[in-house]
Amino acid sequence: MASYRLFSPFWLLLLLLLPLLYESLRRFRRPSVRFPSLWPMQKGHSSPQSTPQRILFALRAWGLIFLIFALARPQHVEKSQETHQDAVDIVIALDLSSSMTALDFWEPSKPLVTRLDVAKKLTAEFIEKRPHDRIGLIGFASESYVVSPVTFNHEWLIQNLERLHIGSIPDGTAIGSAILAGCNRLRDMEAKSKILILLTDGINNRGNVSPEIAAEAAARYGIKIYSIGIGKEGVVPILMVGQDGNPIVNRFGEPQIVQAELSLDTAVLQKIAETTQGRFFHAHNHKEFSEIYRTIDEQEKTEIELQAYVETKEYFAIFVLIAWMFLLLELVLRYSLWRVLP
Repeated sequence: MASYRLFSPFWLLLLLLLPLLYESLRRFRRPSVRFPSLWPMQKGHSSPQSTPQRILFALRAWGLIFLIFALARPQHVEKSQETHQDAVDIVIALDLSSSMTALDFWEPSKPLVTRLDVAKKLTAEFIEKRPHDRIGLIGFASESYVVSPVTFNHEWLIQNLERLHIGSIPDGTAIGSAILAGCNRLRDMEAKSKILILLTDGINNRGNVSPEIAAEAAARYGIKIYSIGIGKEGVVPILMVGQDGNPIVNRFGEPQIVQAELSLDTAVLQKIAETTQGRFFHAHNHKEFSEIYRTIDEQEKTEIELQAYVETKEYFAIFVLIAWMFLLLELVLRYSLWRVLP
């Protein structure tokens, strides 16, 4: 970043003396030859108010102005910065099974807030807090797919996150497949830390690989898993949605809500975290979910080292040269073309 500055701007106070100098010259008038009448000198008098004298004074004034600015030391400052960072590569695996439409995270002002709504909202906030990390996104239900590879383009990542909805993948919960998909995104990365955040509210019931075996593969690649169990266990209200993710309504236009028994395999999620030296969390409500993301954010810090450089170019000599040019021209004109009688 480039900028201009005056290193010693207090010298500019001398500019206040220039009007005093002009006033003293205007009032000062010394006749050099006595005449019985002033008419022979009307065209050549030496009053500061005459055109030649105004020019001479302007030249001297500009010379002094540039000298004063030279004393103030005008500079061109070029600032540059080198950044070295030990970033964290992150993949977030988000459960899109039908149970994620459970309404146990309801809010008084928004009674139809689902688990998925809260998960997407808090995940977007987490992404925004980590601008220096590469982050990827995986959606899974009966199978998994890559929503976004790891990227620094977080705006694009959040846009893809917002488009996720229940029904885009056949129903089920393939936790092992989601972990392997995350491993495939992270295993070749050279970041200091590689983590997988697994968000699910169910039990592994799909896929060809168990969560435990997938976790062992993640551990071999140095990938740490933070497993987050979402929601309460037991009977909870569930919002019925179609394949487009929109609520199904009855003939009165009201959304259909059913009661269902839901389970969460906390033992498996705990085992996954322990295998990869990560942590297991259980979010029963919106507040706990938010605290979990805050904890992960604090534990997985990105180290950034900044080295600043400042290059300064002085313009003192240029201003002195211009000042002497004005003053020299004033002297030449005063003692040649517009010379006054002694």
